Amino acid sequence: MAHIKQRITLPNGKTVWCTGENLGEAISNLLSRLSVAEPEQKQQAPTLKEYGEKWFSMYHVEKVKWNTAQNTRTYLDKHIFPILGQKRLNEITFDDIQSVFNAMSDKARSTVEKVQIVLNQIMKNALEDGYVEKNVMASSRYVISKKVQKREALSVTTTESIIKQLDQLEGRDKLLMSLVVFTGLRRGEILALTWDEVDFEKKLIHVRHSVTFKNNHPILCGTKSAAGIRDVPIVKQLQEVLEAVECKEGYVIKNTRSPDTPMTEKSYQRTWERIKKKIDLHDATAHIFRHTFATMMEPHTDVKTLQTIMGHADIQTTMNRYTHKICENIQALSEIDSFV
Repeated sequence: MAHIKQRITLPNGKTVWCTGENLGEAISNLLSRLSVAEPEQKQQAPTLKEYGEKWFSMYHVEKVKWNTAQNTRTYLDKHIFPILGQKRLNEITFDDIQSVFNAMSDKARSTVEKVQIVLNQIMKNALEDGYVEKNVMASSRYVISKKVQKREALSVTTTESIIKQLDQLEGRDKLLMSLVVFTGLRRGEILALTWDEVDFEKKLIHVRHSVTFKNNHPILCGTKSAAGIRDVPIVKQLQEVLEAVECKEGYVIKNTRSPDTPMTEKSYQRTWERIKKKIDLHDATAHIFRHTFATMMEPHTDVKTLQTIMGHADIQTTMNRYTHKICENIQALSEIDSFV
């Protein structure tokens, strides 16, 4: 005879008996009679690498430019997955996140911040999908590198030396280096430039596109930002080089194997290496030449115009690049004899 026998009224009004030798057995018998299954175990959270790969391929690459996706790929493979890849999303702690940042102590702050953004996007999605109860990235406790990556402009003397050597180059090599030195354009903007965007009458270059690369193949796309759509002056030294070019059709920097498409990444790299063997570039990259161009232009214009020429979306970017010049200007003010 059952030790427990209790009449129970269910929410639907039906009355049933709950019986058993003990309370546990009575409840089990009742659940069995009502065909109520045990609650399912919560789905096991995937590892960060499993989830990160899905997030990257399904969502991220679909809404960003190719070069941005490539940068994210690097952040995942080089900085995030090696440390957190095998951890399940719901096991990741604040200390785990800090370990990623600690491993990047020798990197520039801007690089660490980009890794931080990628991690935050992944964890926010994991929260929405129910794999975690909180986003561990939503914390102000993290300590990241304060290192600032500086790309110093070349000195006036060095720049003049390089300009004098340009005549040692020929054809496409000379044309490419002249655009690098005298326009301040980004590499992708130079490779995307077509002759119908070179306005000899107004002495302007109309920057409208850029080139990124996917597995060496050039991809024509928009500029880095809306501010990238701009006009850049054709200085006299550049004008002479441009006017000397015989064929002014299609891309300014020709892809000799496929004239209807921009130069490939490997072809650009080979061209740059060939130029370095002919003239002394003082280990300067195309980006350093861009910075150098801005420094050379600074004495001849105001900061707002310089911002437009450089294609900076934020004037603060322009200001931050040339604080050394501002310091010189402030110091020069000490020479003022009188305000009246």
